Amino acid sequence: VNEEIIKVEDKSIEVFLKSLIDYAGLFPPARLPLDEAINNYISYKESADSWMLGTFIIPAGSLEELELALTKLPSEVPLLLSVTGMKHDQFHDCVIGFDAELKKIACFRDRYGQKVQIDTFELPMPLAVPKLEELELLSEMAKTENLKLFTEVTIPDSHDWEAKLLETLDVFAAHNAAADHPLGVKLRTGGLEAKMFPSPEKVAVFIKGCAERKMPLKFTAGLHHPIRMYREEVQTKMHGFLNVFAAGIFAYAHNLEKATLVEILEDEQPVHFKFKDQELSWENVKVNAAEISRYRRLLFSYGSCSFDEPCDELRELNFFKEAYRC
Repeated sequence: VNEEIIKVEDKSIEVFLKSLIDYAGLFPPARLPLDEAINNYISYKESADSWMLGTFIIPAGSLEELELALTKLPSEVPLLLSVTGMKHDQFHDCVIGFDAELKKIACFRDRYGQKVQIDTFELPMPLAVPKLEELELLSEMAKTENLKLFTEVTIPDSHDWEAKLLETLDVFAAHNAAADHPLGVKLRTGGLEAKMFPSPEKVAVFIKGCAERKMPLKFTAGLHHPIRMYREEVQTKMHGFLNVFAAGIFAYAHNLEKATLVEILEDEQPVHFKFKDQELSWENVKVNAAEISRYRRLLFSYGSCSFDEPCDELRELNFFKEAYRC
């Protein structure tokens, strides 16, 4: 968790966007070669937009390939990594895979500890509602390597999806209430096809459920654009990352109703999201910069295969007019 104390001069837009975008250039639709993706990440870290950049996301299975790239990098440019695991249909297989991936991380740290920092693991979970003892096991495994663990939950495509999702979040909340190594959750908000984009209602239920349980959360996929819009390449409307994180911050700060969160997520008008010097507002809902900072400690970041695209679109929409760094 980012424990930085907000400075008096920090603007609301800066606090909102700080370290928001994890770079996932290895993943679709970009699918860049590792060398190219790493070079991109290094250039982003040295750019004027570096304050918005989070971790470099890499599958555990690519760590061995990364070793070759690291030999070409200067030691003064450490890489901040978030490692992702394989998805399995059964929890038993999930544990076996996670154990093997943790061993890879341990070996990798032993060899390249000065050049890399790995503090987060993102693990897809089987579709079934988890058992408390399953989460306890995953938590203990992550703790052995001192990793923050975000487990990717899948919202079922069934009539009782809301009940199943909230039941899943209840199990996480029960674990976190008693554990010294709490778990976070992650939601996939898009993909290469229209069917991979969850509805605003599903995203709203996820956000509200996490906010009510004070759950740490991340997002991934489909959040290439600041504001919700229709995109021909996927033939559906894509969620906007400003919509999603504004809805999240408002939910944590004000316990908004699901219907209001859906309105925020569906809003396609950039002018409705107002970043003033020390305030973010949407209609009559407001938070100050200190509240944004507080709740961004729970709303971590999102993975994007592009970093330039979201930064450029923020400029085109004039969201940086109050940010002194830009």
